[in-house]
Amino acid sequence: MKLLREYIRGLLTEAEGASCPIRGAWYGGMPAGGGYSSHKEYTVAAQRYAEAAHCILGSLGRRMGAEGKTEWHSMIGSERAHLLEEIGIMQKVMVEYSKDLYIDQFNDLSQYIEDYREEMAEYSEGAIADIKKTSPKLEEKATANLSRLIAIKEAEPEFPDSVYKVGLYTYQTLGLLSRAMLASIEGWDENKKLDYNLNAFKDNKLRTRTHLLEQAIDDMIRDLS
Repeated sequence: MKLLREYIRGLLTEAEGASCPIRGAWYGGMPAGGGYSSHKEYTVAAQRYAEAAHCILGSLGRRMGAEGKTEWHSMIGSERAHLLEEIGIMQKVMVEYSKDLYIDQFNDLSQYIEDYREEMAEYSEGAIADIKKTSPKLEEKATANLSRLIAIKEAEPEFPDSVYKVGLYTYQTLGLLSRAMLASIEGWDENKKLDYNLNAFKDNKLRTRTHLLEQAIDDMIRDLS
Protein backbone atom coordinates (compact mmCIF):
# COMPACT_ATOMS: atom_id res chain seq x y z
CA MET A 1 0.00 0.00 0.00
CA LYS A 2 2.84 2.38 0.84
CA LEU A 3 4.50 1.74 -2.52
CA LEU A 4 1.17 2.28 -4.28
CA ARG A 5 0.72 5.63 -2.54
CA GLU A 6 4.23 6.70 -3.52
CA TYR A 7 3.58 5.64 -7.11
CA ILE A 8 0.31 7.59 -7.29
CA ARG A 9 1.95 10.60 -5.65
CA GLY A 10 4.71 10.47 -8.27
CA LEU A 11 2.19 10.41 -11.09
CA LEU A 12 0.31 13.35 -9.59
CA THR A 13 3.51 15.32 -9.24
CA GLU A 14 4.86 14.56 -12.70
CA ALA A 15 1.69 14.80 -14.75
CA GLU A 16 1.04 18.28 -16.05
CA GLY A 17 -1.97 19.83 -14.31
CA ALA A 18 -2.29 16.94 -11.87
CA SER A 19 -0.14 18.19 -8.99
CA CYS A 20 -1.64 19.50 -5.77
CA PRO A 21 -3.63 22.62 -6.68
CA ILE A 22 -2.93 24.19 -3.29
CA ARG A 23 0.81 23.56 -3.04
CA GLY A 24 1.59 23.47 -6.74
CA ALA A 25 -0.29 26.47 -8.17
CA TRP A 26 -0.64 30.15 -7.41
CA TYR A 27 -3.88 30.88 -5.53
CA GLY A 28 -5.14 27.34 -5.94
CA GLY A 29 -5.11 27.64 -9.72
CA MET A 30 -8.10 29.99 -9.70
CA PRO A 31 -8.37 33.37 -11.49
CA ALA A 32 -8.42 36.66 -9.62
CA GLY A 33 -11.97 37.87 -9.05
CA GLY A 34 -13.25 34.68 -10.66
CA GLY A 35 -12.55 36.37 -13.99
CA TYR A 36 -15.65 38.57 -13.70
CA SER A 37 -15.62 42.17 -14.95
CA SER A 38 -17.05 45.24 -13.20
CA HIS A 39 -19.91 46.16 -15.55
CA LYS A 40 -22.47 46.42 -12.73
CA GLU A 41 -22.41 46.20 -8.95
CA TYR A 42 -23.84 42.69 -9.30
CA THR A 43 -20.76 41.48 -11.18
CA VAL A 44 -18.55 43.45 -8.78
CA ALA A 45 -20.15 41.34 -6.03
CA ALA A 46 -19.16 38.16 -7.88
CA GLN A 47 -15.66 39.59 -8.25
CA ARG A 48 -15.38 40.34 -4.55
CA TYR A 49 -16.68 36.94 -3.46
CA ALA A 50 -14.47 35.03 -5.90
CA GLU A 51 -11.43 37.14 -5.09
CA ALA A 52 -11.81 36.38 -1.39
CA ALA A 53 -12.04 32.64 -2.16
CA HIS A 54 -9.01 32.98 -4.45
CA CYS A 55 -7.10 34.61 -1.56
CA ILE A 56 -8.07 31.82 0.86
CA LEU A 57 -6.56 29.30 -1.54
CA GLY A 58 -3.51 31.52 -1.80
CA SER A 59 -3.13 31.55 1.97
CA LEU A 60 -3.31 27.75 2.12
CA GLY A 61 -0.38 27.63 -0.28
CA ARG A 62 1.85 29.90 1.81
CA ARG A 63 3.72 27.52 4.07
CA MET A 64 7.01 29.34 4.63
CA GLY A 65 8.15 32.27 6.72
CA ALA A 66 6.77 31.38 10.13
CA GLU A 67 7.80 28.91 12.77
CA GLY A 68 5.71 25.81 13.23
CA LYS A 69 5.79 22.05 13.80
CA THR A 70 4.93 21.36 10.15
CA GLU A 71 4.55 23.41 6.98
CA TRP A 72 0.81 23.61 7.67
CA HIS A 73 1.35 24.91 11.20
CA SER A 74 3.65 27.54 9.69
CA MET A 75 0.91 28.52 7.25
CA ILE A 76 -1.56 29.14 10.07
CA GLY A 77 1.06 31.14 11.95
CA SER A 78 1.41 33.60 9.09
CA GLU A 79 -2.03 33.47 7.43
CA ARG A 80 -4.57 33.20 10.28
CA ALA A 81 -5.65 36.86 10.16
CA HIS A 82 -5.82 36.88 6.38
CA LEU A 83 -7.98 33.75 6.26
CA LEU A 84 -10.44 35.26 8.74
CA GLU A 85 -10.52 38.53 6.81
CA GLU A 86 -11.30 36.83 3.50
CA ILE A 87 -14.09 34.58 4.77
CA GLY A 88 -15.52 37.69 6.42
CA ILE A 89 -15.62 39.38 3.01
CA MET A 90 -17.41 36.40 1.51
CA GLN A 91 -20.05 36.48 4.23
CA LYS A 92 -20.53 40.25 3.88
CA VAL A 93 -21.00 39.92 0.13
CA MET A 94 -23.67 37.27 0.67
CA VAL A 95 -25.61 39.60 2.97
CA GLU A 96 -25.20 42.88 1.09
CA TYR A 97 -25.74 41.73 -2.47
CA SER A 98 -28.77 39.59 -1.73
CA LYS A 99 -30.68 42.90 -1.61
CA ASP A 100 -33.15 43.58 -4.41
CA LEU A 101 -31.65 46.96 -5.24
CA TYR A 102 -28.81 45.26 -7.15
CA ILE A 103 -31.35 43.50 -9.37
CA ASP A 104 -33.28 46.77 -9.74
CA GLN A 105 -30.19 48.21 -11.42
CA PHE A 106 -30.97 45.84 -14.32
CA ASN A 107 -34.75 45.89 -14.18
CA ASP A 108 -35.61 49.54 -13.54
CA LEU A 109 -33.88 52.02 -15.82
CA SER A 110 -36.33 54.72 -14.76
CA GLN A 111 -34.24 55.28 -11.62
CA TYR A 112 -31.51 56.81 -13.78
CA ILE A 113 -31.45 60.27 -15.34
CA GLU A 114 -32.95 59.95 -18.81
CA ASP A 115 -29.76 61.03 -20.58
CA TYR A 116 -27.90 58.08 -19.01
CA ARG A 117 -30.48 55.32 -19.46
CA GLU A 118 -29.11 54.10 -22.78
CA GLU A 119 -25.62 53.93 -21.31
CA MET A 120 -26.87 52.03 -18.27
CA ALA A 121 -28.70 49.60 -20.55
CA GLU A 122 -25.38 48.96 -22.32
CA TYR A 123 -23.69 48.29 -18.99
CA SER A 124 -26.43 45.78 -18.18
CA GLU A 125 -25.92 43.98 -21.48
CA GLY A 126 -22.19 43.96 -20.82
CA ALA A 127 -22.75 42.38 -17.40
CA ILE A 128 -25.05 39.70 -18.84
CA ALA A 129 -22.52 38.87 -21.56
CA ASP A 130 -19.74 38.72 -18.96
CA ILE A 131 -21.71 36.33 -16.76
CA LYS A 132 -22.45 34.08 -19.73
CA LYS A 133 -18.80 34.03 -20.77
CA THR A 134 -17.10 33.85 -17.37
CA SER A 135 -19.29 31.53 -15.31
CA PRO A 136 -18.74 28.32 -17.31
CA LYS A 137 -14.97 28.92 -17.33
CA LEU A 138 -14.95 29.48 -13.57
CA GLU A 139 -16.95 26.33 -12.91
CA GLU A 140 -14.65 24.31 -15.16
CA LYS A 141 -11.54 25.52 -13.31
CA ALA A 142 -13.10 24.96 -9.89
CA THR A 143 -14.21 21.44 -10.82
CA ALA A 144 -10.83 20.51 -12.28
CA ASN A 145 -8.88 21.77 -9.28
CA LEU A 146 -11.32 20.14 -6.87
CA SER A 147 -10.75 16.81 -8.61
CA ARG A 148 -7.00 17.27 -8.28
CA LEU A 149 -7.34 18.06 -4.58
CA ILE A 150 -9.44 14.94 -4.00
CA ALA A 151 -6.83 12.85 -5.83
CA ILE A 152 -4.04 14.30 -3.68
CA LYS A 153 -5.96 13.54 -0.49
CA GLU A 154 -6.50 9.94 -1.61
CA ALA A 155 -2.81 9.59 -2.43
CA GLU A 156 -1.63 11.29 0.78
CA PRO A 157 -3.60 10.17 3.83
CA GLU A 158 -1.30 12.38 5.92
CA PHE A 159 -2.64 15.49 4.14
CA PRO A 160 -4.38 17.31 7.03
CA ASP A 161 -8.13 16.78 7.06
CA SER A 162 -8.73 20.32 8.28
CA VAL A 163 -6.76 21.84 5.39
CA TYR A 164 -8.43 19.51 2.91
CA LYS A 165 -11.90 20.61 4.04
CA VAL A 166 -11.05 24.29 3.63
CA GLY A 167 -9.75 23.63 0.12
CA LEU A 168 -12.74 21.42 -0.70
CA TYR A 169 -15.32 23.97 0.41
CA THR A 170 -13.51 26.86 -1.24
CA TYR A 171 -13.55 25.19 -4.65
CA GLN A 172 -17.16 24.20 -4.09
CA THR A 173 -18.18 27.78 -3.27
CA LEU A 174 -16.59 28.96 -6.52
CA GLY A 175 -18.41 26.29 -8.49
CA LEU A 176 -21.69 27.17 -6.81
CA LEU A 177 -21.13 30.89 -7.41
CA SER A 178 -20.59 30.31 -11.12
CA ARG A 179 -23.75 28.21 -11.42
CA ALA A 180 -25.85 30.64 -9.38
CA MET A 181 -24.66 33.62 -11.42
CA LEU A 182 -25.53 31.84 -14.66
CA ALA A 183 -28.93 30.73 -13.34
CA SER A 184 -29.71 34.27 -12.19
CA ILE A 185 -29.78 35.65 -15.75
CA GLU A 186 -32.28 33.12 -17.11
CA GLY A 187 -35.02 34.93 -18.99
CA TRP A 188 -33.00 38.08 -19.64
CA ASP A 189 -32.83 37.55 -23.40
CA GLU A 190 -36.62 37.23 -23.56
CA ASN A 191 -37.79 40.11 -21.37
CA LYS A 192 -34.71 42.12 -20.27
CA LYS A 193 -35.58 41.43 -16.63
CA LEU A 194 -33.94 39.41 -13.87
CA ASP A 195 -35.90 37.38 -11.34
CA TYR A 196 -35.29 38.75 -7.83
CA ASN A 197 -35.61 35.26 -6.40
CA LEU A 198 -32.76 34.00 -8.60
CA ASN A 199 -30.26 36.51 -7.24
CA ALA A 200 -27.08 34.43 -6.89
CA PHE A 201 -26.46 35.76 -3.39
CA LYS A 202 -29.82 34.44 -2.23
CA ASP A 203 -28.91 30.94 -3.39
CA ASN A 204 -29.33 28.54 -0.45
CA LYS A 205 -26.62 26.14 -1.60
CA LEU A 206 -24.10 28.95 -1.92
CA ARG A 207 -25.14 30.42 1.42
CA THR A 208 -24.84 27.03 3.17
CA ARG A 209 -21.47 26.24 1.62
CA THR A 210 -20.12 29.65 2.63
CA HIS A 211 -21.10 28.98 6.23
CA LEU A 212 -19.47 25.54 6.07
CA LEU A 213 -16.28 27.13 4.74
CA GLU A 214 -16.28 29.61 7.62
CA GLN A 215 -16.62 26.76 10.12
CA ALA A 216 -13.90 24.77 8.36
CA ILE A 217 -11.50 27.71 8.60
CA ASP A 218 -12.21 28.05 12.32
CA ASP A 219 -11.65 24.30 12.75
CA MET A 220 -8.40 24.41 10.79
CA ILE A 221 -7.08 27.27 12.88
CA ARG A 222 -7.85 25.36 16.09
CA ASP A 223 -6.34 22.19 14.69
CA LEU A 224 -3.04 23.75 13.60
CA SER A 225 -2.50 26.56 16.12
